[in-house]
Amino acid sequence: MILQSLVLKNFRNHRSTALEFPAQFNAFIGDNGQGKTSILEAIAYLCLTKSFTAQNDITVVTLGEEEFHVAGEFRSDLGAPSSVEIRYRRAEGKKTLQMNRTPVDSFASFIGIHPAVVLASDHEQITLGLPSARRRFLDVLLSQARRSYLEDLVAYRRTLRNRNRILFDMRERRSVGTELLEPWDEQLSTIGARIIDRRLRFLTEFQPYVEDSYRQIAEGGEHPALRYAPSICVAEGAPREEIQDAFRSKLRDGLYRDTALGRTGAGPHLDELVFLLNDLEVRQYASRGQHKTFLVALKVAEFVYLRERLQETPIVLFDDVIVELDDRRSKALIDTVCSLGQAFVTATDGRFLEKLPARVEMKEFEIVNGGIKARTVEPEADRERA
Repeated sequence: MILQSLVLKNFRNHRSTALEFPAQFNAFIGDNGQGKTSILEAIAYLCLTKSFTAQNDITVVTLGEEEFHVAGEFRSDLGAPSSVEIRYRRAEGKKTLQMNRTPVDSFASFIGIHPAVVLASDHEQITLGLPSARRRFLDVLLSQARRSYLEDLVAYRRTLRNRNRILFDMRERRSVGTELLEPWDEQLSTIGARIIDRRLRFLTEFQPYVEDSYRQIAEGGEHPALRYAPSICVAEGAPREEIQDAFRSKLRDGLYRDTALGRTGAGPHLDELVFLLNDLEVRQYASRGQHKTFLVALKVAEFVYLRERLQETPIVLFDDVIVELDDRRSKALIDTVCSLGQAFVTATDGRFLEKLPARVEMKEFEIVNGGIKARTVEPEADRERA
């Protein structure tokens, strides 16, 4: 997948910006707060329908304006063109999405068509932080790889909200009863079992990708592993029906606790993804360098997995991360991406561009307060022929 052009209107400090991307590697250089990340954020909207930095769409609208508009032209690996437009209006409080000038009603049906892999500085929480960061990593990856997973995830969250609303009301009334909860318990356990089963099977598939990418980046002697730790008791290799029965029993047994808390205390929304190095948990025992290596390995593995699964090369978005890596890690990351796909990278210092392979065509954008000056650097081989 190649992004050929991008248009931003009233998007953060970009009141009207139009860019073209003929190059494979696109670098946005400038001081913090000048609008570099906003460009990657806009590309993420076109691929994933949401920002990787903002919690609410309204915060992305330029101050004093009523809406933002982002549009892009793509070309698939097979050469098929496509266009995407996203608008958000303050007054309506919601986004609208069009693909090839046709409204898209279900965002879930759109995810995965223009795959993207994002690595930002705050993604260090995937290995360092709370379980929610690892669940999000898992959910974003799987949602792009399998549309049915995202549909289940949306349905599960809706069902969970309904069950929690009943639990909260029961707590306020200081009453406990199963009649209102039973249909929601059945629905939650059915959908939740599918999610848990899909996550377990995915991690088995994904493990070799992480091993391969870690081997490329690290010096050797370390073995990465992934383990899923569900909040319900499930035997390894259990069929989906057994997972559903265990989940249903957990909900029933935890009724008094859930009522006291006013929320559901078990399910895939609370499960943990554990990263290991030589059988030791990365979050607790890894060095700073090992954390960075593991995170980069995860993202490279995500890129390769999605490319093979979707038969479409993901677009890569790296926000202020390459300059934070040492020479070995940054070179491994750049070499892998440049050999396979199109990359968009931000940095405050452009010296890292010296690490680019000579064969790569690069376009550098200097950004100052939303203003952009661009220059294209041809591959070294092309310069020699000229």
